[in-house]
Amino acid sequence: MTKLKPMIYILFCFIVLFMILLNFPKKLDKNIIYGNWAGKSDDMEIALTFNQDQTCEIIINNLSVEDSLIFKGNFEIDFLKKPISLSIKNISNLDFPIHTIIEFINEDKFRIGKFGKRWRLRPISFNYENSIILNKG
Repeated sequence: MTKLKPMIYILFCFIVLFMILLNFPKKLDKNIIYGNWAGKSDDMEIALTFNQDQTCEIIINNLSVEDSLIFKGNFEIDFLKKPISLSIKNISNLDFPIHTIIEFINEDKFRIGKFGKRWRLRPISFNYENSIILNKG
């Protein structure tokens, strides 16, 4: 009976360690962002293209007035931050950068928050009413 207690303790520790490792967040491949992404929210469609040379294009279609805005710039993404921070700088048609957060749902889908004009004014958590789901296309 005395030999059984250490075995149960070792087995219990092994199970706890296994469960911790199983739930450890998986590291995202940094190349996951590259490509075309599109999503829709109420009366707005948004399309983002992220290129490997760190350039990007944003197309925003306002469906209620049938108007489109196109912006091109350079993006910086920080996968080490939670949620992931995304900044777009040197934007055509704008004299300021824009900043937001993103959260990958899976390899083909991510949530993007509302853009802010200053890095400190970007969202730090998701407001699910103001965020948009983008799908890889």
